[in-house]
Amino acid sequence: MGQIVGSFCMFFEIFTFFYVFFRIDFRDKKRKVGIAICMLVWFAGGLLKFNWRGSMLGPFPAYLLWIYFVLYFLFEVSMMEMVTLGIGEWLILSLLEGTVYNMLERFGLEKYVLENTIMLLIACGLWIFYTAIGKKFDAQTFKLSVKMWCLLDGIMLILTAMMTFFNYVIVQELPNSRTMAMGRALSAIGGTVIVVLLFVMIYYYNTTHDFRIQKELAEIQNEQQRQYFLQLLEKEEETRKFRHDVINDLVEMQSFCENQNYEQMKAYLESTLGSIQEISKSSYDVGNDIVNTVLNYYLSPLKEKYQIEVTGYMAEKLSMEQRDLCILFSNLIKNAAEAVSKMETGKICVSMEDGRDYLRVQVENTFDGKVDFDKNGIPKTSKRDKRNHGIGIHSIRQIVKKYEGTYYAEVSGGNYQVAVCIKK
Repeated sequence: MGQIVGSFCMFFEIFTFFYVFFRIDFRDKKRKVGIAICMLVWFAGGLLKFNWRGSMLGPFPAYLLWIYFVLYFLFEVSMMEMVTLGIGEWLILSLLEGTVYNMLERFGLEKYVLENTIMLLIACGLWIFYTAIGKKFDAQTFKLSVKMWCLLDGIMLILTAMMTFFNYVIVQELPNSRTMAMGRALSAIGGTVIVVLLFVMIYYYNTTHDFRIQKELAEIQNEQQRQYFLQLLEKEEETRKFRHDVINDLVEMQSFCENQNYEQMKAYLESTLGSIQEISKSSYDVGNDIVNTVLNYYLSPLKEKYQIEVTGYMAEKLSMEQRDLCILFSNLIKNAAEAVSKMETGKICVSMEDGRDYLRVQVENTFDGKVDFDKNGIPKTSKRDKRNHGIGIHSIRQIVKKYEGTYYAEVSGGNYQVAVCIKK
């Protein structure tokens, strides 16, 4: 019975930490089969009197690996992420448990009761933190890349070894109870400070990381603006040249009419109209300068090889912030352009509807590959480094949520379609 209670307390503590700080989505219903298998293995081991807490699999207790195996089936993580996050979580919780242990051991509780109490206290403390403060943090606040977690795991491993040795010296080597009490207090304070500093470091690292992403986005926007101005200058040059030549064209057409050379007149008119159409097609113009900049930056380089369709109109003045509008369209058009550019032939269709209450944008493109969706119908990035990719979709969702809109994506017949509706 004690083994079952201890295992439950351990699972509750690790699950709570994983859910509160890592904020990773749950897997779809199909993964419940994997969890069911894990539970069957656990109960089968109990019937066979396998000591999960006492048995070791390499340097780790068997029950600890079993818990992480269940978490792998429960949360949307890769195996490598599960390994790095699991080791990091285990070391952080070891520091916390050692700190609380030094505070409570003097009450004389039995060892297994003390251990279970510590795990429940930490889990309850984490839920209190999540309810009071944690929900206010962005879901990305305590998420790191796999490389950063490997580095952090190494640092925490050294710190945990130092704290373990320090606690051993306090218990075994200190000469009197007063000195031991001072040592325990110092160990408790030190452990608490280390854990707090770790999370402060993670928080500020992610803050700096997000700032760098925003800086890169601003640089992309500046480059888009520069390209757009160059295209405007090129278009203006072509228009100015046409205006210069139009007088000569009119004189020539008058001469054709006077001489009744109607066939030559027709050919000349077709040539002139062709020049006008070429000028009008030299850039995309939907009525909004910011959106024009994005469309011309991403789609103009592709229109010679791929089929591009842009329809609809948007007002120049919108209730949306200009930065939000730029981020929204940049990510929508960029994702489509990247997908199509990997194919020999392809098509991108962009349509806009600027209504009285809502702005609706739909982007459809051909693609080659497979798109996976999470439980909310949101596409997941196919790139391995999920921390540094998939940011565009996250940004789109934030803007949609900010303006009380909707986001919808689907795959049909080799076409990927995303529709965003923003409340004006």
